[in-house]
Amino acid sequence: VQSIDIDPTGKDFSDLNRKAESYKAMAGAGDLGVGMFCYYYNLQAKNLLKRFGWTYDADIQSYQPLEGVECKYPYIDFVVALDDNEEDDQKKCFFLMKDPTNQDTHYMLYQDHPISKYFFKLMGRNLM
Repeated sequence: VQSIDIDPTGKDFSDLNRKAESYKAMAGAGDLGVGMFCYYYNLQAKNLLKRFGWTYDADIQSYQPLEGVECKYPYIDFVVALDDNEEDDQKKCFFLMKDPTNQDTHYMLYQDHPISKYFFKLMGRNLM
């Protein structure tokens, strides 16, 4: 477990992704879940989520999955962002986790409150 005392940036996500890759190579890819909790992050939500395969559609004011885009952080299994700020009328809080049916290419995104309830679902899924 690594603690980041500053507001996470793109470099912090890249560093976590590299470490997750090496952890999973040692432990076996299917058994280890690696993720990040943050109360605040120093990136625009739309830029961070785009790196996980989501894009903001201003017409419907919601995020939509990007098809055919390679995830920039494929070894990160989940992100819990509790940032309660908004930017450009977009929520910065979200829960993102790999889709259990398609873990190599797709993440599921949730933004309704409380965000923490999705983390507990993830933990329950991994304990079964």
